[in-house]
Amino acid sequence: TNSGSSFNTTLSSSSTTGSFINPADYDNRENILYSAYSTTAIQKITNVTTTAVTTQITISNLGAMASHFSVSPYSTSGTSTVFVGTEAGKVFKITNAQGATPTIVQLGNTLGGSISCIDIGANENELLVTLSNYGITSVYYSDNGGSSFTNKEGNLPDMPVRWALFNPVSYTHLRAHETL
Repeated sequence: TNSGSSFNTTLSSSSTTGSFINPADYDNRENILYSAYSTTAIQKITNVTTTAVTTQITISNLGAMASHFSVSPYSTSGTSTVFVGTEAGKVFKITNAQGATPTIVQLGNTLGGSISCIDIGANENELLVTLSNYGITSVYYSDNGGSSFTNKEGNLPDMPVRWALFNPVSYTHLRAHETL
């Protein structure tokens, strides 16, 4: 909280939860950090800049460790919407994630690899999802909030795609980054 002059707050002291390099995303408006926790829950850390409080959001059909988080920039003040991808290719949308009883919905079909990125376009209906495995389709797009996903891989080589993003000037263009 002081530009790195000191570090005296531990957000989570557990060494048995999450992943070695733990995926997370921070909702800076609501002051909440979301991160991987287990194969049945994600971690929610509230009051990050004061007295941190750690809780979990149970997702009964998570099925694998969370591999990517994207906090929606379109949530209304006082709420938090989080998109979660898993190592098993599932994508979830959690509305009212900041509250005691969030609503959790699995989006579309399981995509068949480890979700490496979820980018949100001009609104929460436009989603861009990448996967980081060989031998599978690695780039998907949805214009219906994740009810269905369309293959947008094009002529990318068979390599893991780690990240993609919509062009913020024109959401009809996107850029994918593959690992060499």
